Amino acid sequence: MVNSINGYGNFSASNTGVSSKVQNIIDEHNENKVKKEGKAPEIKNSNVFLSSRAQRISLLNIEFFRGGSLTNTDVNKLVERVYEFGLISKEDYSRLSGKSLDQQPSAKTETTKLVDFIDDFSARLKKSEKDDKGKDNDKQDKAGSKTVEKLTEALQQAKVILADVEQAKKQDNFKNLINQSITTLREVIDSSAFNKIPIDDRASLTNLGRSLEVIDKLSPQRLTNAKVNRYLDISLS
Repeated sequence: MVNSINGYGNFSASNTGVSSKVQNIIDEHNENKVKKEGKAPEIKNSNVFLSSRAQRISLLNIEFFRGGSLTNTDVNKLVERVYEFGLISKEDYSRLSGKSLDQQPSAKTETTKLVDFIDDFSARLKKSEKDDKGKDNDKQDKAGSKTVEKLTEALQQAKVILADVEQAKKQDNFKNLINQSITTLREVIDSSAFNKIPIDDRASLTNLGRSLEVIDKLSPQRLTNAKVNRYLDISLS
């Protein structure tokens, strides 16, 4: 895998109320909704914690996921906002916000959309794999090639999800797809080869994994047909 990819604070704030920053986000969305649609927003209460979970997630979709616009910089804001909205635990927040790199990525990377990074990184992976063809490969190289194949598949699944989160959630196998992507990204990030990847790519892969984990936390577990049938059997017996 190395051959294929080389070429190219603890949170202490309280979660007992809505911060002024969160309220400003709500007010801004409400004003934009009135201007664009000419009608009052659905969330009328100033306290976001009194709104439904679906309404809070809707606000997050508007702010972060509309049109695949999530950038590297947005991921930190996303993790913080999800916690402020009471949608993840303090433990999840500490884990998701605590992931950092020893070096700082470039300013350009910070504003790069993750869906654009996926296209660029996947293209470089493909080119690297093509350049490696015809060379004498040992077992380690073949294992690396298989890892790259898994990573490429995970990246494409992640792109579909980030491009339209709400539409992706409607797929019956959504949970399986996002869990597969998260697992593959974790394996890559935890591998010894990861530190040999350019810093900008490491930052984007890390943020991609974090964003998918947040989306997974916000997505209810879908019942499979087997689970539904079992539930019906139990309830009707």
